[in-house]
Amino acid sequence: MKANKLFSIIQILHIYAVFGIDRFNYDNDDSLGPDQWGKVKDAKKNYWQKFPLMKVDKNECGDRDGQKSPINIKKTEDCKADHHIFDKYGTCKIEDVDFRIEPWGLEGHYPSDGDGCDAPSIDLSDSFHRRAAARFDLKVPSEHTMEGKRYDAEFYIAHVENTERKNGSNREDKVAMTSFLFDASENKKNEWLEELLEGWEKVAEKEKQRCTGVPIPPPVAAPVSAPTAPTKGCYKDMKDDRMFSYEAQNRDASTEECGELCKEYKYFALQFKGQCFCGNNDDYDRHGSSGSCSCESDNVGKYIACVYDTFSQAPVVSPLMSPVASPSKAPTSSPINSPTSSPSSYEYKGCYKDNKSNRMFSKMAQRRGATTIECANLCKGYKYFSRQSKGQCFCGNSDNFDKHGSSSSCKCNSSNVGSYSACVYEIDGQKRRKRRLKTSKGWHLHEPLVKQYYYGYKGGLTMPPCSDNVFWYIISKIQKISNDQLQRLQTLITGYRDESCRYGTYADRDGGVARPLQSAKGSIFECTSRDY
Repeated sequence: MKANKLFSIIQILHIYAVFGIDRFNYDNDDSLGPDQWGKVKDAKKNYWQKFPLMKVDKNECGDRDGQKSPINIKKTEDCKADHHIFDKYGTCKIEDVDFRIEPWGLEGHYPSDGDGCDAPSIDLSDSFHRRAAARFDLKVPSEHTMEGKRYDAEFYIAHVENTERKNGSNREDKVAMTSFLFDASENKKNEWLEELLEGWEKVAEKEKQRCTGVPIPPPVAAPVSAPTAPTKGCYKDMKDDRMFSYEAQNRDASTEECGELCKEYKYFALQFKGQCFCGNNDDYDRHGSSGSCSCESDNVGKYIACVYDTFSQAPVVSPLMSPVASPSKAPTSSPINSPTSSPSSYEYKGCYKDNKSNRMFSKMAQRRGATTIECANLCKGYKYFSRQSKGQCFCGNSDNFDKHGSSSSCKCNSSNVGSYSACVYEIDGQKRRKRRLKTSKGWHLHEPLVKQYYYGYKGGLTMPPCSDNVFWYIISKIQKISNDQLQRLQTLITGYRDESCRYGTYADRDGGVARPLQSAKGSIFECTSRDY
């Protein structure tokens, strides 16, 4: 993937059944990584069971027989179609889509048949009559590769039910899955995708509000004194189910440094070679105690932790763990050295921390010397801008700019804001560049498929239960997207929160939610302009 990695290490939390399917993972080092999906419990309890004729009542991920997906796309036989994909708008609008952020990626669901509006539909010539779109998924990076090349993302649409009565239940035990791939190498904004991004970002904002409550100034923690021994004890930890979910530093933190990094949490834990974790949960002992911690050493030990109380007063509730408590990363109502007024062209949002390896905004407009007004002008067309350090200017559209927590040390009116502290502003919506959709009828789900040529093959679902019942149609033309759009997609995917407001993505360490390639067992046809 060409986008910056969002995390140096993504902490994969143990979370329980989501929509019936038990936990699985895209990290090969995980006990339920792709090679072990055949062990996923309750995989037969899945979304596809809502369609009566679908045979999805068992987990087929570990089966050696059958045709699997994804695969590398390369032509092995001639076209089987005699016309383009014919599309029909339907009456559903993008506002009718149920946008969802799931631990395995991004989804959009259309209302069921007769439930409010008619979903858009397509007519495929490969023995499939007109079918309505049921849902769509977006994965980063692409699951399929094309002639050996993996792209930055993949979007696929599942079509299941026939829309015309005369076709009855024809092949309704199969999914007609259309797919196209995204490439960010030319950094071109995709207006069609932008509409979808806004839908998912609204969901992310609602989740953020649910999990953080009403923003109030965070309490000031008492200084952490250097303890000579763990105040709570020495305990075992597990890679797949960390005692504390937030990793503040990957290596080389001293006890004092770890305490300072975790000063807004109830507890901190020092592990391995200075690995530092923070948390508020009292069940840090759930994996049992240990007697082998070397708490005074620079190597505590592998998967064991010296656990400390951070400070004596009432604990600060972590935004990762409580949907009702006040967030520790909420912007303060009046940060130190905040601007005295908000110019009409932009609005001050707050002072926030930033991280060199995982920037809040991906676009750096100027490296040094930008004033606030100059930065605002440089970022026209974006939703937000931030000013850091000695006039460093960044632009972006992600609402997740507070992912590293708030700060009270910004000097927003100074020539030097502060190291890895950012004054964040929202650009007035009336002054942002307006998008113009290509179609006069507004956004349309199947727009990237219209009059396009494609590859086709018989395969399966790319997630548990991995059922062998999908006809894939992969559009030959690669869609262009911007680097900013790609980063926002990754931020949404890796920012999934479970019902307890814990971050619980199934993504691998690079933020990816793509099943590894499977062996192609059948033919792959290609349709070009020579065929129709």
